Amino acid sequence: MVELEEIYTLYFKDVYFFAYSLTKDKHLAEDITSETFLKALKSLDSFKGESDIRVWLFQIAKNTYYSYLRKSKKETELDALEEIAAEIDIEKHVFTKEESMNVHKVLH
Repeated sequence: MVELEEIYTLYFKDVYFFAYSLTKDKHLAEDITSETFLKALKSLDSFKGESDIRVWLFQIAKNTYYSYLRKSKKETELDALEEIAAEIDIEKHVFTKEESMNVHKVLH
């Protein structure tokens, strides 16, 4: 645990400023930074030391931010669907379909 405390102390500001450069949002950068260190803690054993630890942390932060964007995009799409669904008049839609079927029966 001491190792992670050292990493946190040494690289917190760097990761935060990197996250802020991606997000341009102070609160989101704080969330991304926290999530980055939680993920780093979970996968610290898998860090092979082939690159600088700062680069590894930045990669985790970047992936965390991209995950946030994907999730945010899905939520935005769902909100848009709800707005579209609210605009559709179901009663009118059903009535129009029934009329179309009646016209089709008459023609055949």
